[in-house]
Amino acid sequence: MGDEAPEKPLPTANGLLRHLIGAANAIRAEIGAEIVALGHEYSPAASHLVVNLPPEGLGMSELADRLRLTPQRTGQLVQNLESFGYVERVPAPEDGRARRVVFTDRGRELLADIDRIDERYTRLLVERLGPERFARLCEDVESLDRAFREDDELIDLRR
Repeated sequence: MGDEAPEKPLPTANGLLRHLIGAANAIRAEIGAEIVALGHEYSPAASHLVVNLPPEGLGMSELADRLRLTPQRTGQLVQNLESFGYVERVPAPEDGRARRVVFTDRGRELLADIDRIDERYTRLLVERLGPERFARLCEDVESLDRAFREDDELIDLRR
C-alpha cells in the first residue's frame, strides 16, 4: 500500500495548448525552412493562407471567414502572396465585379513542393510515434479542432 505511486494529475487545457503550439511551430519551422531552401518565399502567415485556400479559390470575404481574420489582414496576406506570384485575384465566375483568390502556376508549384515535404514529415512522424498512435493523435486533434471550428472543411493539399 505504501508503494503506490501518486496519481498523476490531469493535464490542463493550457498545458495542451502549449504543446500543440510548440509542436505546430516546430513542424512549421522545419517545413518552412525546406520550402525556402527550394527557392520559395514563405512565412508562417503565408502557410496559414495556403492551407486554407481550396483549388477553386475563394472570394475575399469567404477567405477572411475561413482564416478567422479581418478582411484587412486577409488582404495583406493575399497581397503578400500576390507579390511572390503564388496567388492572384480573378473575376468570380458568378459575379464579374467580385474577385476570387486563386493559385497561379507558381502557387501550384509551391503546393507540389509542400506535398512532397509533407509526405516525408508524415513518414517521420509515423516512425517516431508508430502508425496507430499517429493516426489516433491526428483523429484526436481533428476532433478538438472541429469542436471549436465546427463546419470548416479540411482542405486536402494533395491536388
